Amino acid sequence: FELDIVYENLSGQSLDAKALSLVTYAQRHGLYDRLVAAVQAARPHLDFGAAPKASGGVATAEAPANPAQAGPTYNFYGPVTGSAIGESSVQAQNIAGGNITINYSEPKDKAEFADQLKQLEALLKQAIANGEIKDARDAETAVEDIQNAIEEVKHDEPRPSRITRYLEGAKEVIESASKTGVAVLKAVPVISGLIKVVSTIF
Repeated sequence: FELDIVYENLSGQSLDAKALSLVTYAQRHGLYDRLVAAVQAARPHLDFGAAPKASGGVATAEAPANPAQAGPTYNFYGPVTGSAIGESSVQAQNIAGGNITINYSEPKDKAEFADQLKQLEALLKQAIANGEIKDARDAETAVEDIQNAIEEVKHDEPRPSRITRYLEGAKEVIESASKTGVAVLKAVPVISGLIKVVSTIF
């Protein structure tokens, strides 16, 4: 896809992880609509549905949406299958599976940051329950990292370096998940957004 993205620089070791990284990058840099359009052009038989009006927050039963948040919402119906992207070798069997909605905006203050950490914890636990993170030790470590980040944020003087370290550890586990599932896909933009704003909020 011609999206002005240096695909070789995308993070992730597995094909699924690179696909998640592509989705996150496109959302963060305002290329999500172009990515969706490119996938639609390559796979016209897929029914993506219409993108509804943004309603804010991270839409999930375990992690209630925050009405103060507002961001673009995208619906995907059924598997989105990708082949080679442009001239690079980024491939994925499934960019997203099932019917999912991604709606995310970066936190603007400590309260929103703490709320999104709790949402991330819920998404991570959901991913584990769904079998999206198959290594039990990795799953346990990721949950501990998020819980440690939650505790660090509660301190009178939270240390940004610690928060970032905890989140980076959990992000590595999420991105290396062996299977691309609903909870994992929703968790990626959340944890990436949190890492991005740590130094500005704290």
